[in-house]
Amino acid sequence: MELRGGRLQWPRRGFVLIELVGSKGLGDALYLRAAVLHLLRRKEAVKVYTKWPDVYSDLPVSIGEHGRGFTTAGVRFFTSSVYLSDPPPGVDEFTFCCRNAGIEDTVEWRIDWKVRNHALLDRIKRAAGDRKIFIYQPLKVPRNGDQEALTPNPESFNKVIVAHRDYYRIKLGHPPFVMNDQDLPFELDMFGKGFIFDTLDICTIGDLFFGQPCFVPQVAAALGRPSICMFSRRASISDRWIRRVNPEWCVHKKELTKVMYDE
Repeated sequence: MELRGGRLQWPRRGFVLIELVGSKGLGDALYLRAAVLHLLRRKEAVKVYTKWPDVYSDLPVSIGEHGRGFTTAGVRFFTSSVYLSDPPPGVDEFTFCCRNAGIEDTVEWRIDWKVRNHALLDRIKRAAGDRKIFIYQPLKVPRNGDQEALTPNPESFNKVIVAHRDYYRIKLGHPPFVMNDQDLPFELDMFGKGFIFDTLDICTIGDLFFGQPCFVPQVAAALGRPSICMFSRRASISDRWIRRVNPEWCVHKKELTKVMYDE
């Protein structure tokens, strides 16, 4: 590897560059990071087009701007088509994205995140004391009718957070993607702070995670930690594509994820 412009990169000579582009969300970027790690272990040269370059800042990859600078002739799309059609039976989103990008061998869902802010984690551990750490993200901001139907009922969602009062609760999230519900209880408010590095650092010390289908349950599974994921019952009985956003599709490590509906 060579150091170029502050980033480790594989030399191009003798390598076939694999260009990957994923979907726009932070959870999507973490999914793609797992695939990138897999390709790097195979000694492939990788370029990632992303809205979240910090997610890959410690990896020997080239970075391009999401939505620009690539053509369909060479890029591999690490994306899913749940909006367009029913997924193959028994295939979850992460597995589908890997296959869609031409990665047929099994990819382990892991992110191998390297902690940067050890001082912050030490302060949190001291404040938590003997309590386990509960990490949650408030509900995402719905942008249209379909996203509104996918959003769990706030009352049911908030009850789960209140019920975990024996934990040291950390509120994550970042505007404008997530609603900052001022009434939600917490011991540490990290909403809108320390994004992305501190957010992912904090996740490495979480004991239990909670959220709707989003990056929070995903990162928990990647770290081998249990999570609670709440789904919308309205979406599950809809006749629109949103019915496909279900546990079978969203949850990759089902043994680590407890599924709830907002009933």
